Amino acid sequence: MVYVREEISEELSELFDMYKTHFIPIYDDLILLIGNKADTISMQLENILSHILVCFDKSSNDEVIRDNIRKAKNHLIRATLDAYKICCHYIKLLLDSEAKFNDSEEYVKEYIEFLGKYRNARKTERDNVGINPIESIKKYKEAHEFGIKLIVKYSIPLTFTPTVFISHKTNDDVAEKIKQLLELEGFKCLVAEDEPNTGALKEKIEKLIDESDGVIAIASRDEKLDGKDEWTTSNWIHQEIAYAKAKNKPMLIFYETGLSHKEKYGFQEGLEYLEFDRKKLDEFLIEAIKYIRKFRKDIGKSLLNELDMRKGG
Repeated sequence: MVYVREEISEELSELFDMYKTHFIPIYDDLILLIGNKADTISMQLENILSHILVCFDKSSNDEVIRDNIRKAKNHLIRATLDAYKICCHYIKLLLDSEAKFNDSEEYVKEYIEFLGKYRNARKTERDNVGINPIESIKKYKEAHEFGIKLIVKYSIPLTFTPTVFISHKTNDDVAEKIKQLLELEGFKCLVAEDEPNTGALKEKIEKLIDESDGVIAIASRDEKLDGKDEWTTSNWIHQEIAYAKAKNKPMLIFYETGLSHKEKYGFQEGLEYLEFDRKKLDEFLIEAIKYIRKFRKDIGKSLLNELDMRKGG
């Protein structure tokens, strides 16, 4: 058994108390809200464990032990802050979705109040970078608890509805079937033809991509290449994929059999994709479900990355 001096034992007890009383409650809420562990928090927990293990190493002197307790505490504070930030960001997404359907005076007033608390927490964090992270945690906790109260009060489902832009050739029956499948899987779909015909088409499409959480491109055959049993796809699809890439949007591509190698290489490099055959659409749609569900997770990860947590963004 490894023994540590009484004063060092008290410092470790304080660390464990902070873990139980401050970190665990928000971590439980995090798992409840998003259904999985955030990588940044898992990394902090691994670092905490590494530093604590040093404290119980027989070769560690008091100075080394205290230094590692201090480092473990800093990681714990960072993990707690990150957990609150992720929860508040996710709560905001849920409340944003509710605001699209609930325009009651009472909800709008409380929704705006939450946004104010959330903005105040972010400002407090920016003002306290490297100074007082505990004050930032207090403000995020205030926003978090108020947001949870609204979720319970208005019975808001915890499932976030991701919005996807569907890039496709006009009047494509495959696109309509994929849209139906996406809606069954809980996505909100943005399609250029469904939007009011105002302004230039290019600007309208770019605005829809900007508003989306991700993009699904359906690259169907367009024109047959002379002397070859190969096809091009719409140039619009290439442009929309390029724009979504530039905006770092998560993407999933479905492309039709028979497209030329040049066409496929032009948009599938580094992206998730699945080929489809119009004669075997039922088989394709069944296969597409697992790709769509993975795509949903990719969107969730992308939204978390937007927080830029390590930089206090």
